[in-house]
Amino acid sequence: MSDAFQQLQDELNRLNAAYREKLPEKIAALENTWAEVRREPEKTELLENFHLKAHSLAGSGATYGLPDVSAAARKLEQVLKGIIQHTTGGLDQKQDEIQLLFDDLKKVVGELDNDSPPITMPLFDPVPVPVPSSAENTPLRRRSTDYLTPDLPLPQDGPVSAPLEARTAPKKETDKRNIWLIEGEESSRENGGYQLGYFGYEVTRFPNLVQIPEQAFKQLPAAVIINLTDPQKQLNSQDEVAQLHRFNRAEVPLIFISALTDLETRLDAVRKGGKAYLIKPFKTLELVDTLDNFTLPLTPDPYEILIVDDDENAADYYAAVLKTTGMHTRTVNLPTEALKVLSEQNFDLIVMDFHMPGCNGPELAAVIRQQQAYVSIPIVFLSGETDRHQQLAAMDQGGDDFLTKPIAPYHLKSAITNRAHRSRILREYMVRDSLTGLLNHTTTKARLDAEVARARRTSEPLAFAMVDIDHFKRVNDTYGHLAGDGVIKSISRLLRQRLRRTDAIGRYGGEEFAVILPGTDAANAERILNEIRERFSHIQHQSDKMEFTATFSCGVAAYPLYQDAIELNAAADQALYQAKNGGRNRVVVASPN
Repeated sequence: MSDAFQQLQDELNRLNAAYREKLPEKIAALENTWAEVRREPEKTELLENFHLKAHSLAGSGATYGLPDVSAAARKLEQVLKGIIQHTTGGLDQKQDEIQLLFDDLKKVVGELDNDSPPITMPLFDPVPVPVPSSAENTPLRRRSTDYLTPDLPLPQDGPVSAPLEARTAPKKETDKRNIWLIEGEESSRENGGYQLGYFGYEVTRFPNLVQIPEQAFKQLPAAVIINLTDPQKQLNSQDEVAQLHRFNRAEVPLIFISALTDLETRLDAVRKGGKAYLIKPFKTLELVDTLDNFTLPLTPDPYEILIVDDDENAADYYAAVLKTTGMHTRTVNLPTEALKVLSEQNFDLIVMDFHMPGCNGPELAAVIRQQQAYVSIPIVFLSGETDRHQQLAAMDQGGDDFLTKPIAPYHLKSAITNRAHRSRILREYMVRDSLTGLLNHTTTKARLDAEVARARRTSEPLAFAMVDIDHFKRVNDTYGHLAGDGVIKSISRLLRQRLRRTDAIGRYGGEEFAVILPGTDAANAERILNEIRERFSHIQHQSDKMEFTATFSCGVAAYPLYQDAIELNAAADQALYQAKNGGRNRVVVASPN
């Protein structure tokens, strides 16, 4: 059992025990509310409160391994719901039935054996995919989620399921600059290996998969580009399949390029382990971007999840499951506080209960959706509400998904992970520059505003720098726009490599960039950017004509000398102007004098 698996199991056991310990208090609170309803039956808010408590118990019981408690509470909740929605008789007609159902619930809780283990839900997918005992010789029956052809068996590294216990094949050392190009029957020498050298890649060519010498496998490439030319020859020979399997086991990305656009060919490429498929003719930058995605992997920031649920036990349970998968969670038990928390932090997704006192889930979702800043945040309802009409009504108010309690940990983790992942991808398209992957102009300005506000709250320094490539028009005129794009991508890479994850880097436009350095004063910012400037000046860029170098100039301004984003921007821009006039290839720090 992995540490992550055991950690989650221990935490859920602790929450189960705490829930059982508090259960008599919950029943006592429910009984007090029922007494209030009988004393003042005309007060609908008391009946609604009684319903909320029963609904909460119905959803949480099975979650904590007590399905009989959930079942008894659910019967009571359904009768109360019918009264509130006027679909059954009134309270005066249903009091005896409600009392009997409540007595049954108390009896179920009273008969619980605290020494007996709870009936827990599985922590991972209970239907694992069996691994053949002889994986090298046994074909695998393909599922929709498999990415290997039946001719390519899975590696013998453990079951496909059990996501909390990741099993990966040992990886050989790879050369992050070297790309293998399988040319097929047509040579690509005339196009210089798709001009990848402009972007820092070295291309090693092979005529086909079979003719790769064994010696080459001592250091694997960062990726393999396979040129598909003949639809009748789809790499199905035994030797070719063996080579593809070799790359897949070592997790070397396979990128297929072809003029073939039919689904059958593309599907075959996916089944052979293809991670990308580019249709010829394509722009060189498309291939470069694809390679960058595989060869310059960035460890993604943990997903930030906001949990809004008035039931503290339920919120703690969901937080425990999601935290074990690496997510950061923040819980809010009063729905009226959700907007305040949203304004303090950026979240990837909101998990929200349906029935809550004072403000229910659909109402809160509607309020959130009315604010432009939160329109794109996915909202996933997680509730014991089983009425399909109610669920659809909640979705109409701004929900993106509806999960029903009780929910198994593996189901919760999978649903939230997938939805948060898609949300982050879409947001990246909106805030990133397409050529460099850096923040775009608008997002950089908004980030600077936010960082100045943070620096003001924490009384920490903040530096802002403007970077501009020297004589960039001359680069484009002399070496071509493709070479100019290579220079832009090179400086973007260097900035990402040398700066911290907490620093923000944006492309302001054309050859101009902006860098935000939280917690950094002007002197340190000058030192850091001078180091980057020196490194950049030694990079050899390539064109069809020759190799060449490029430089940049930089202006730096710092908070609190400059008090807001407008002042910082203007001061850094003026310092950049001074760097240009002073001979270029230098860093100048802004000063009021």
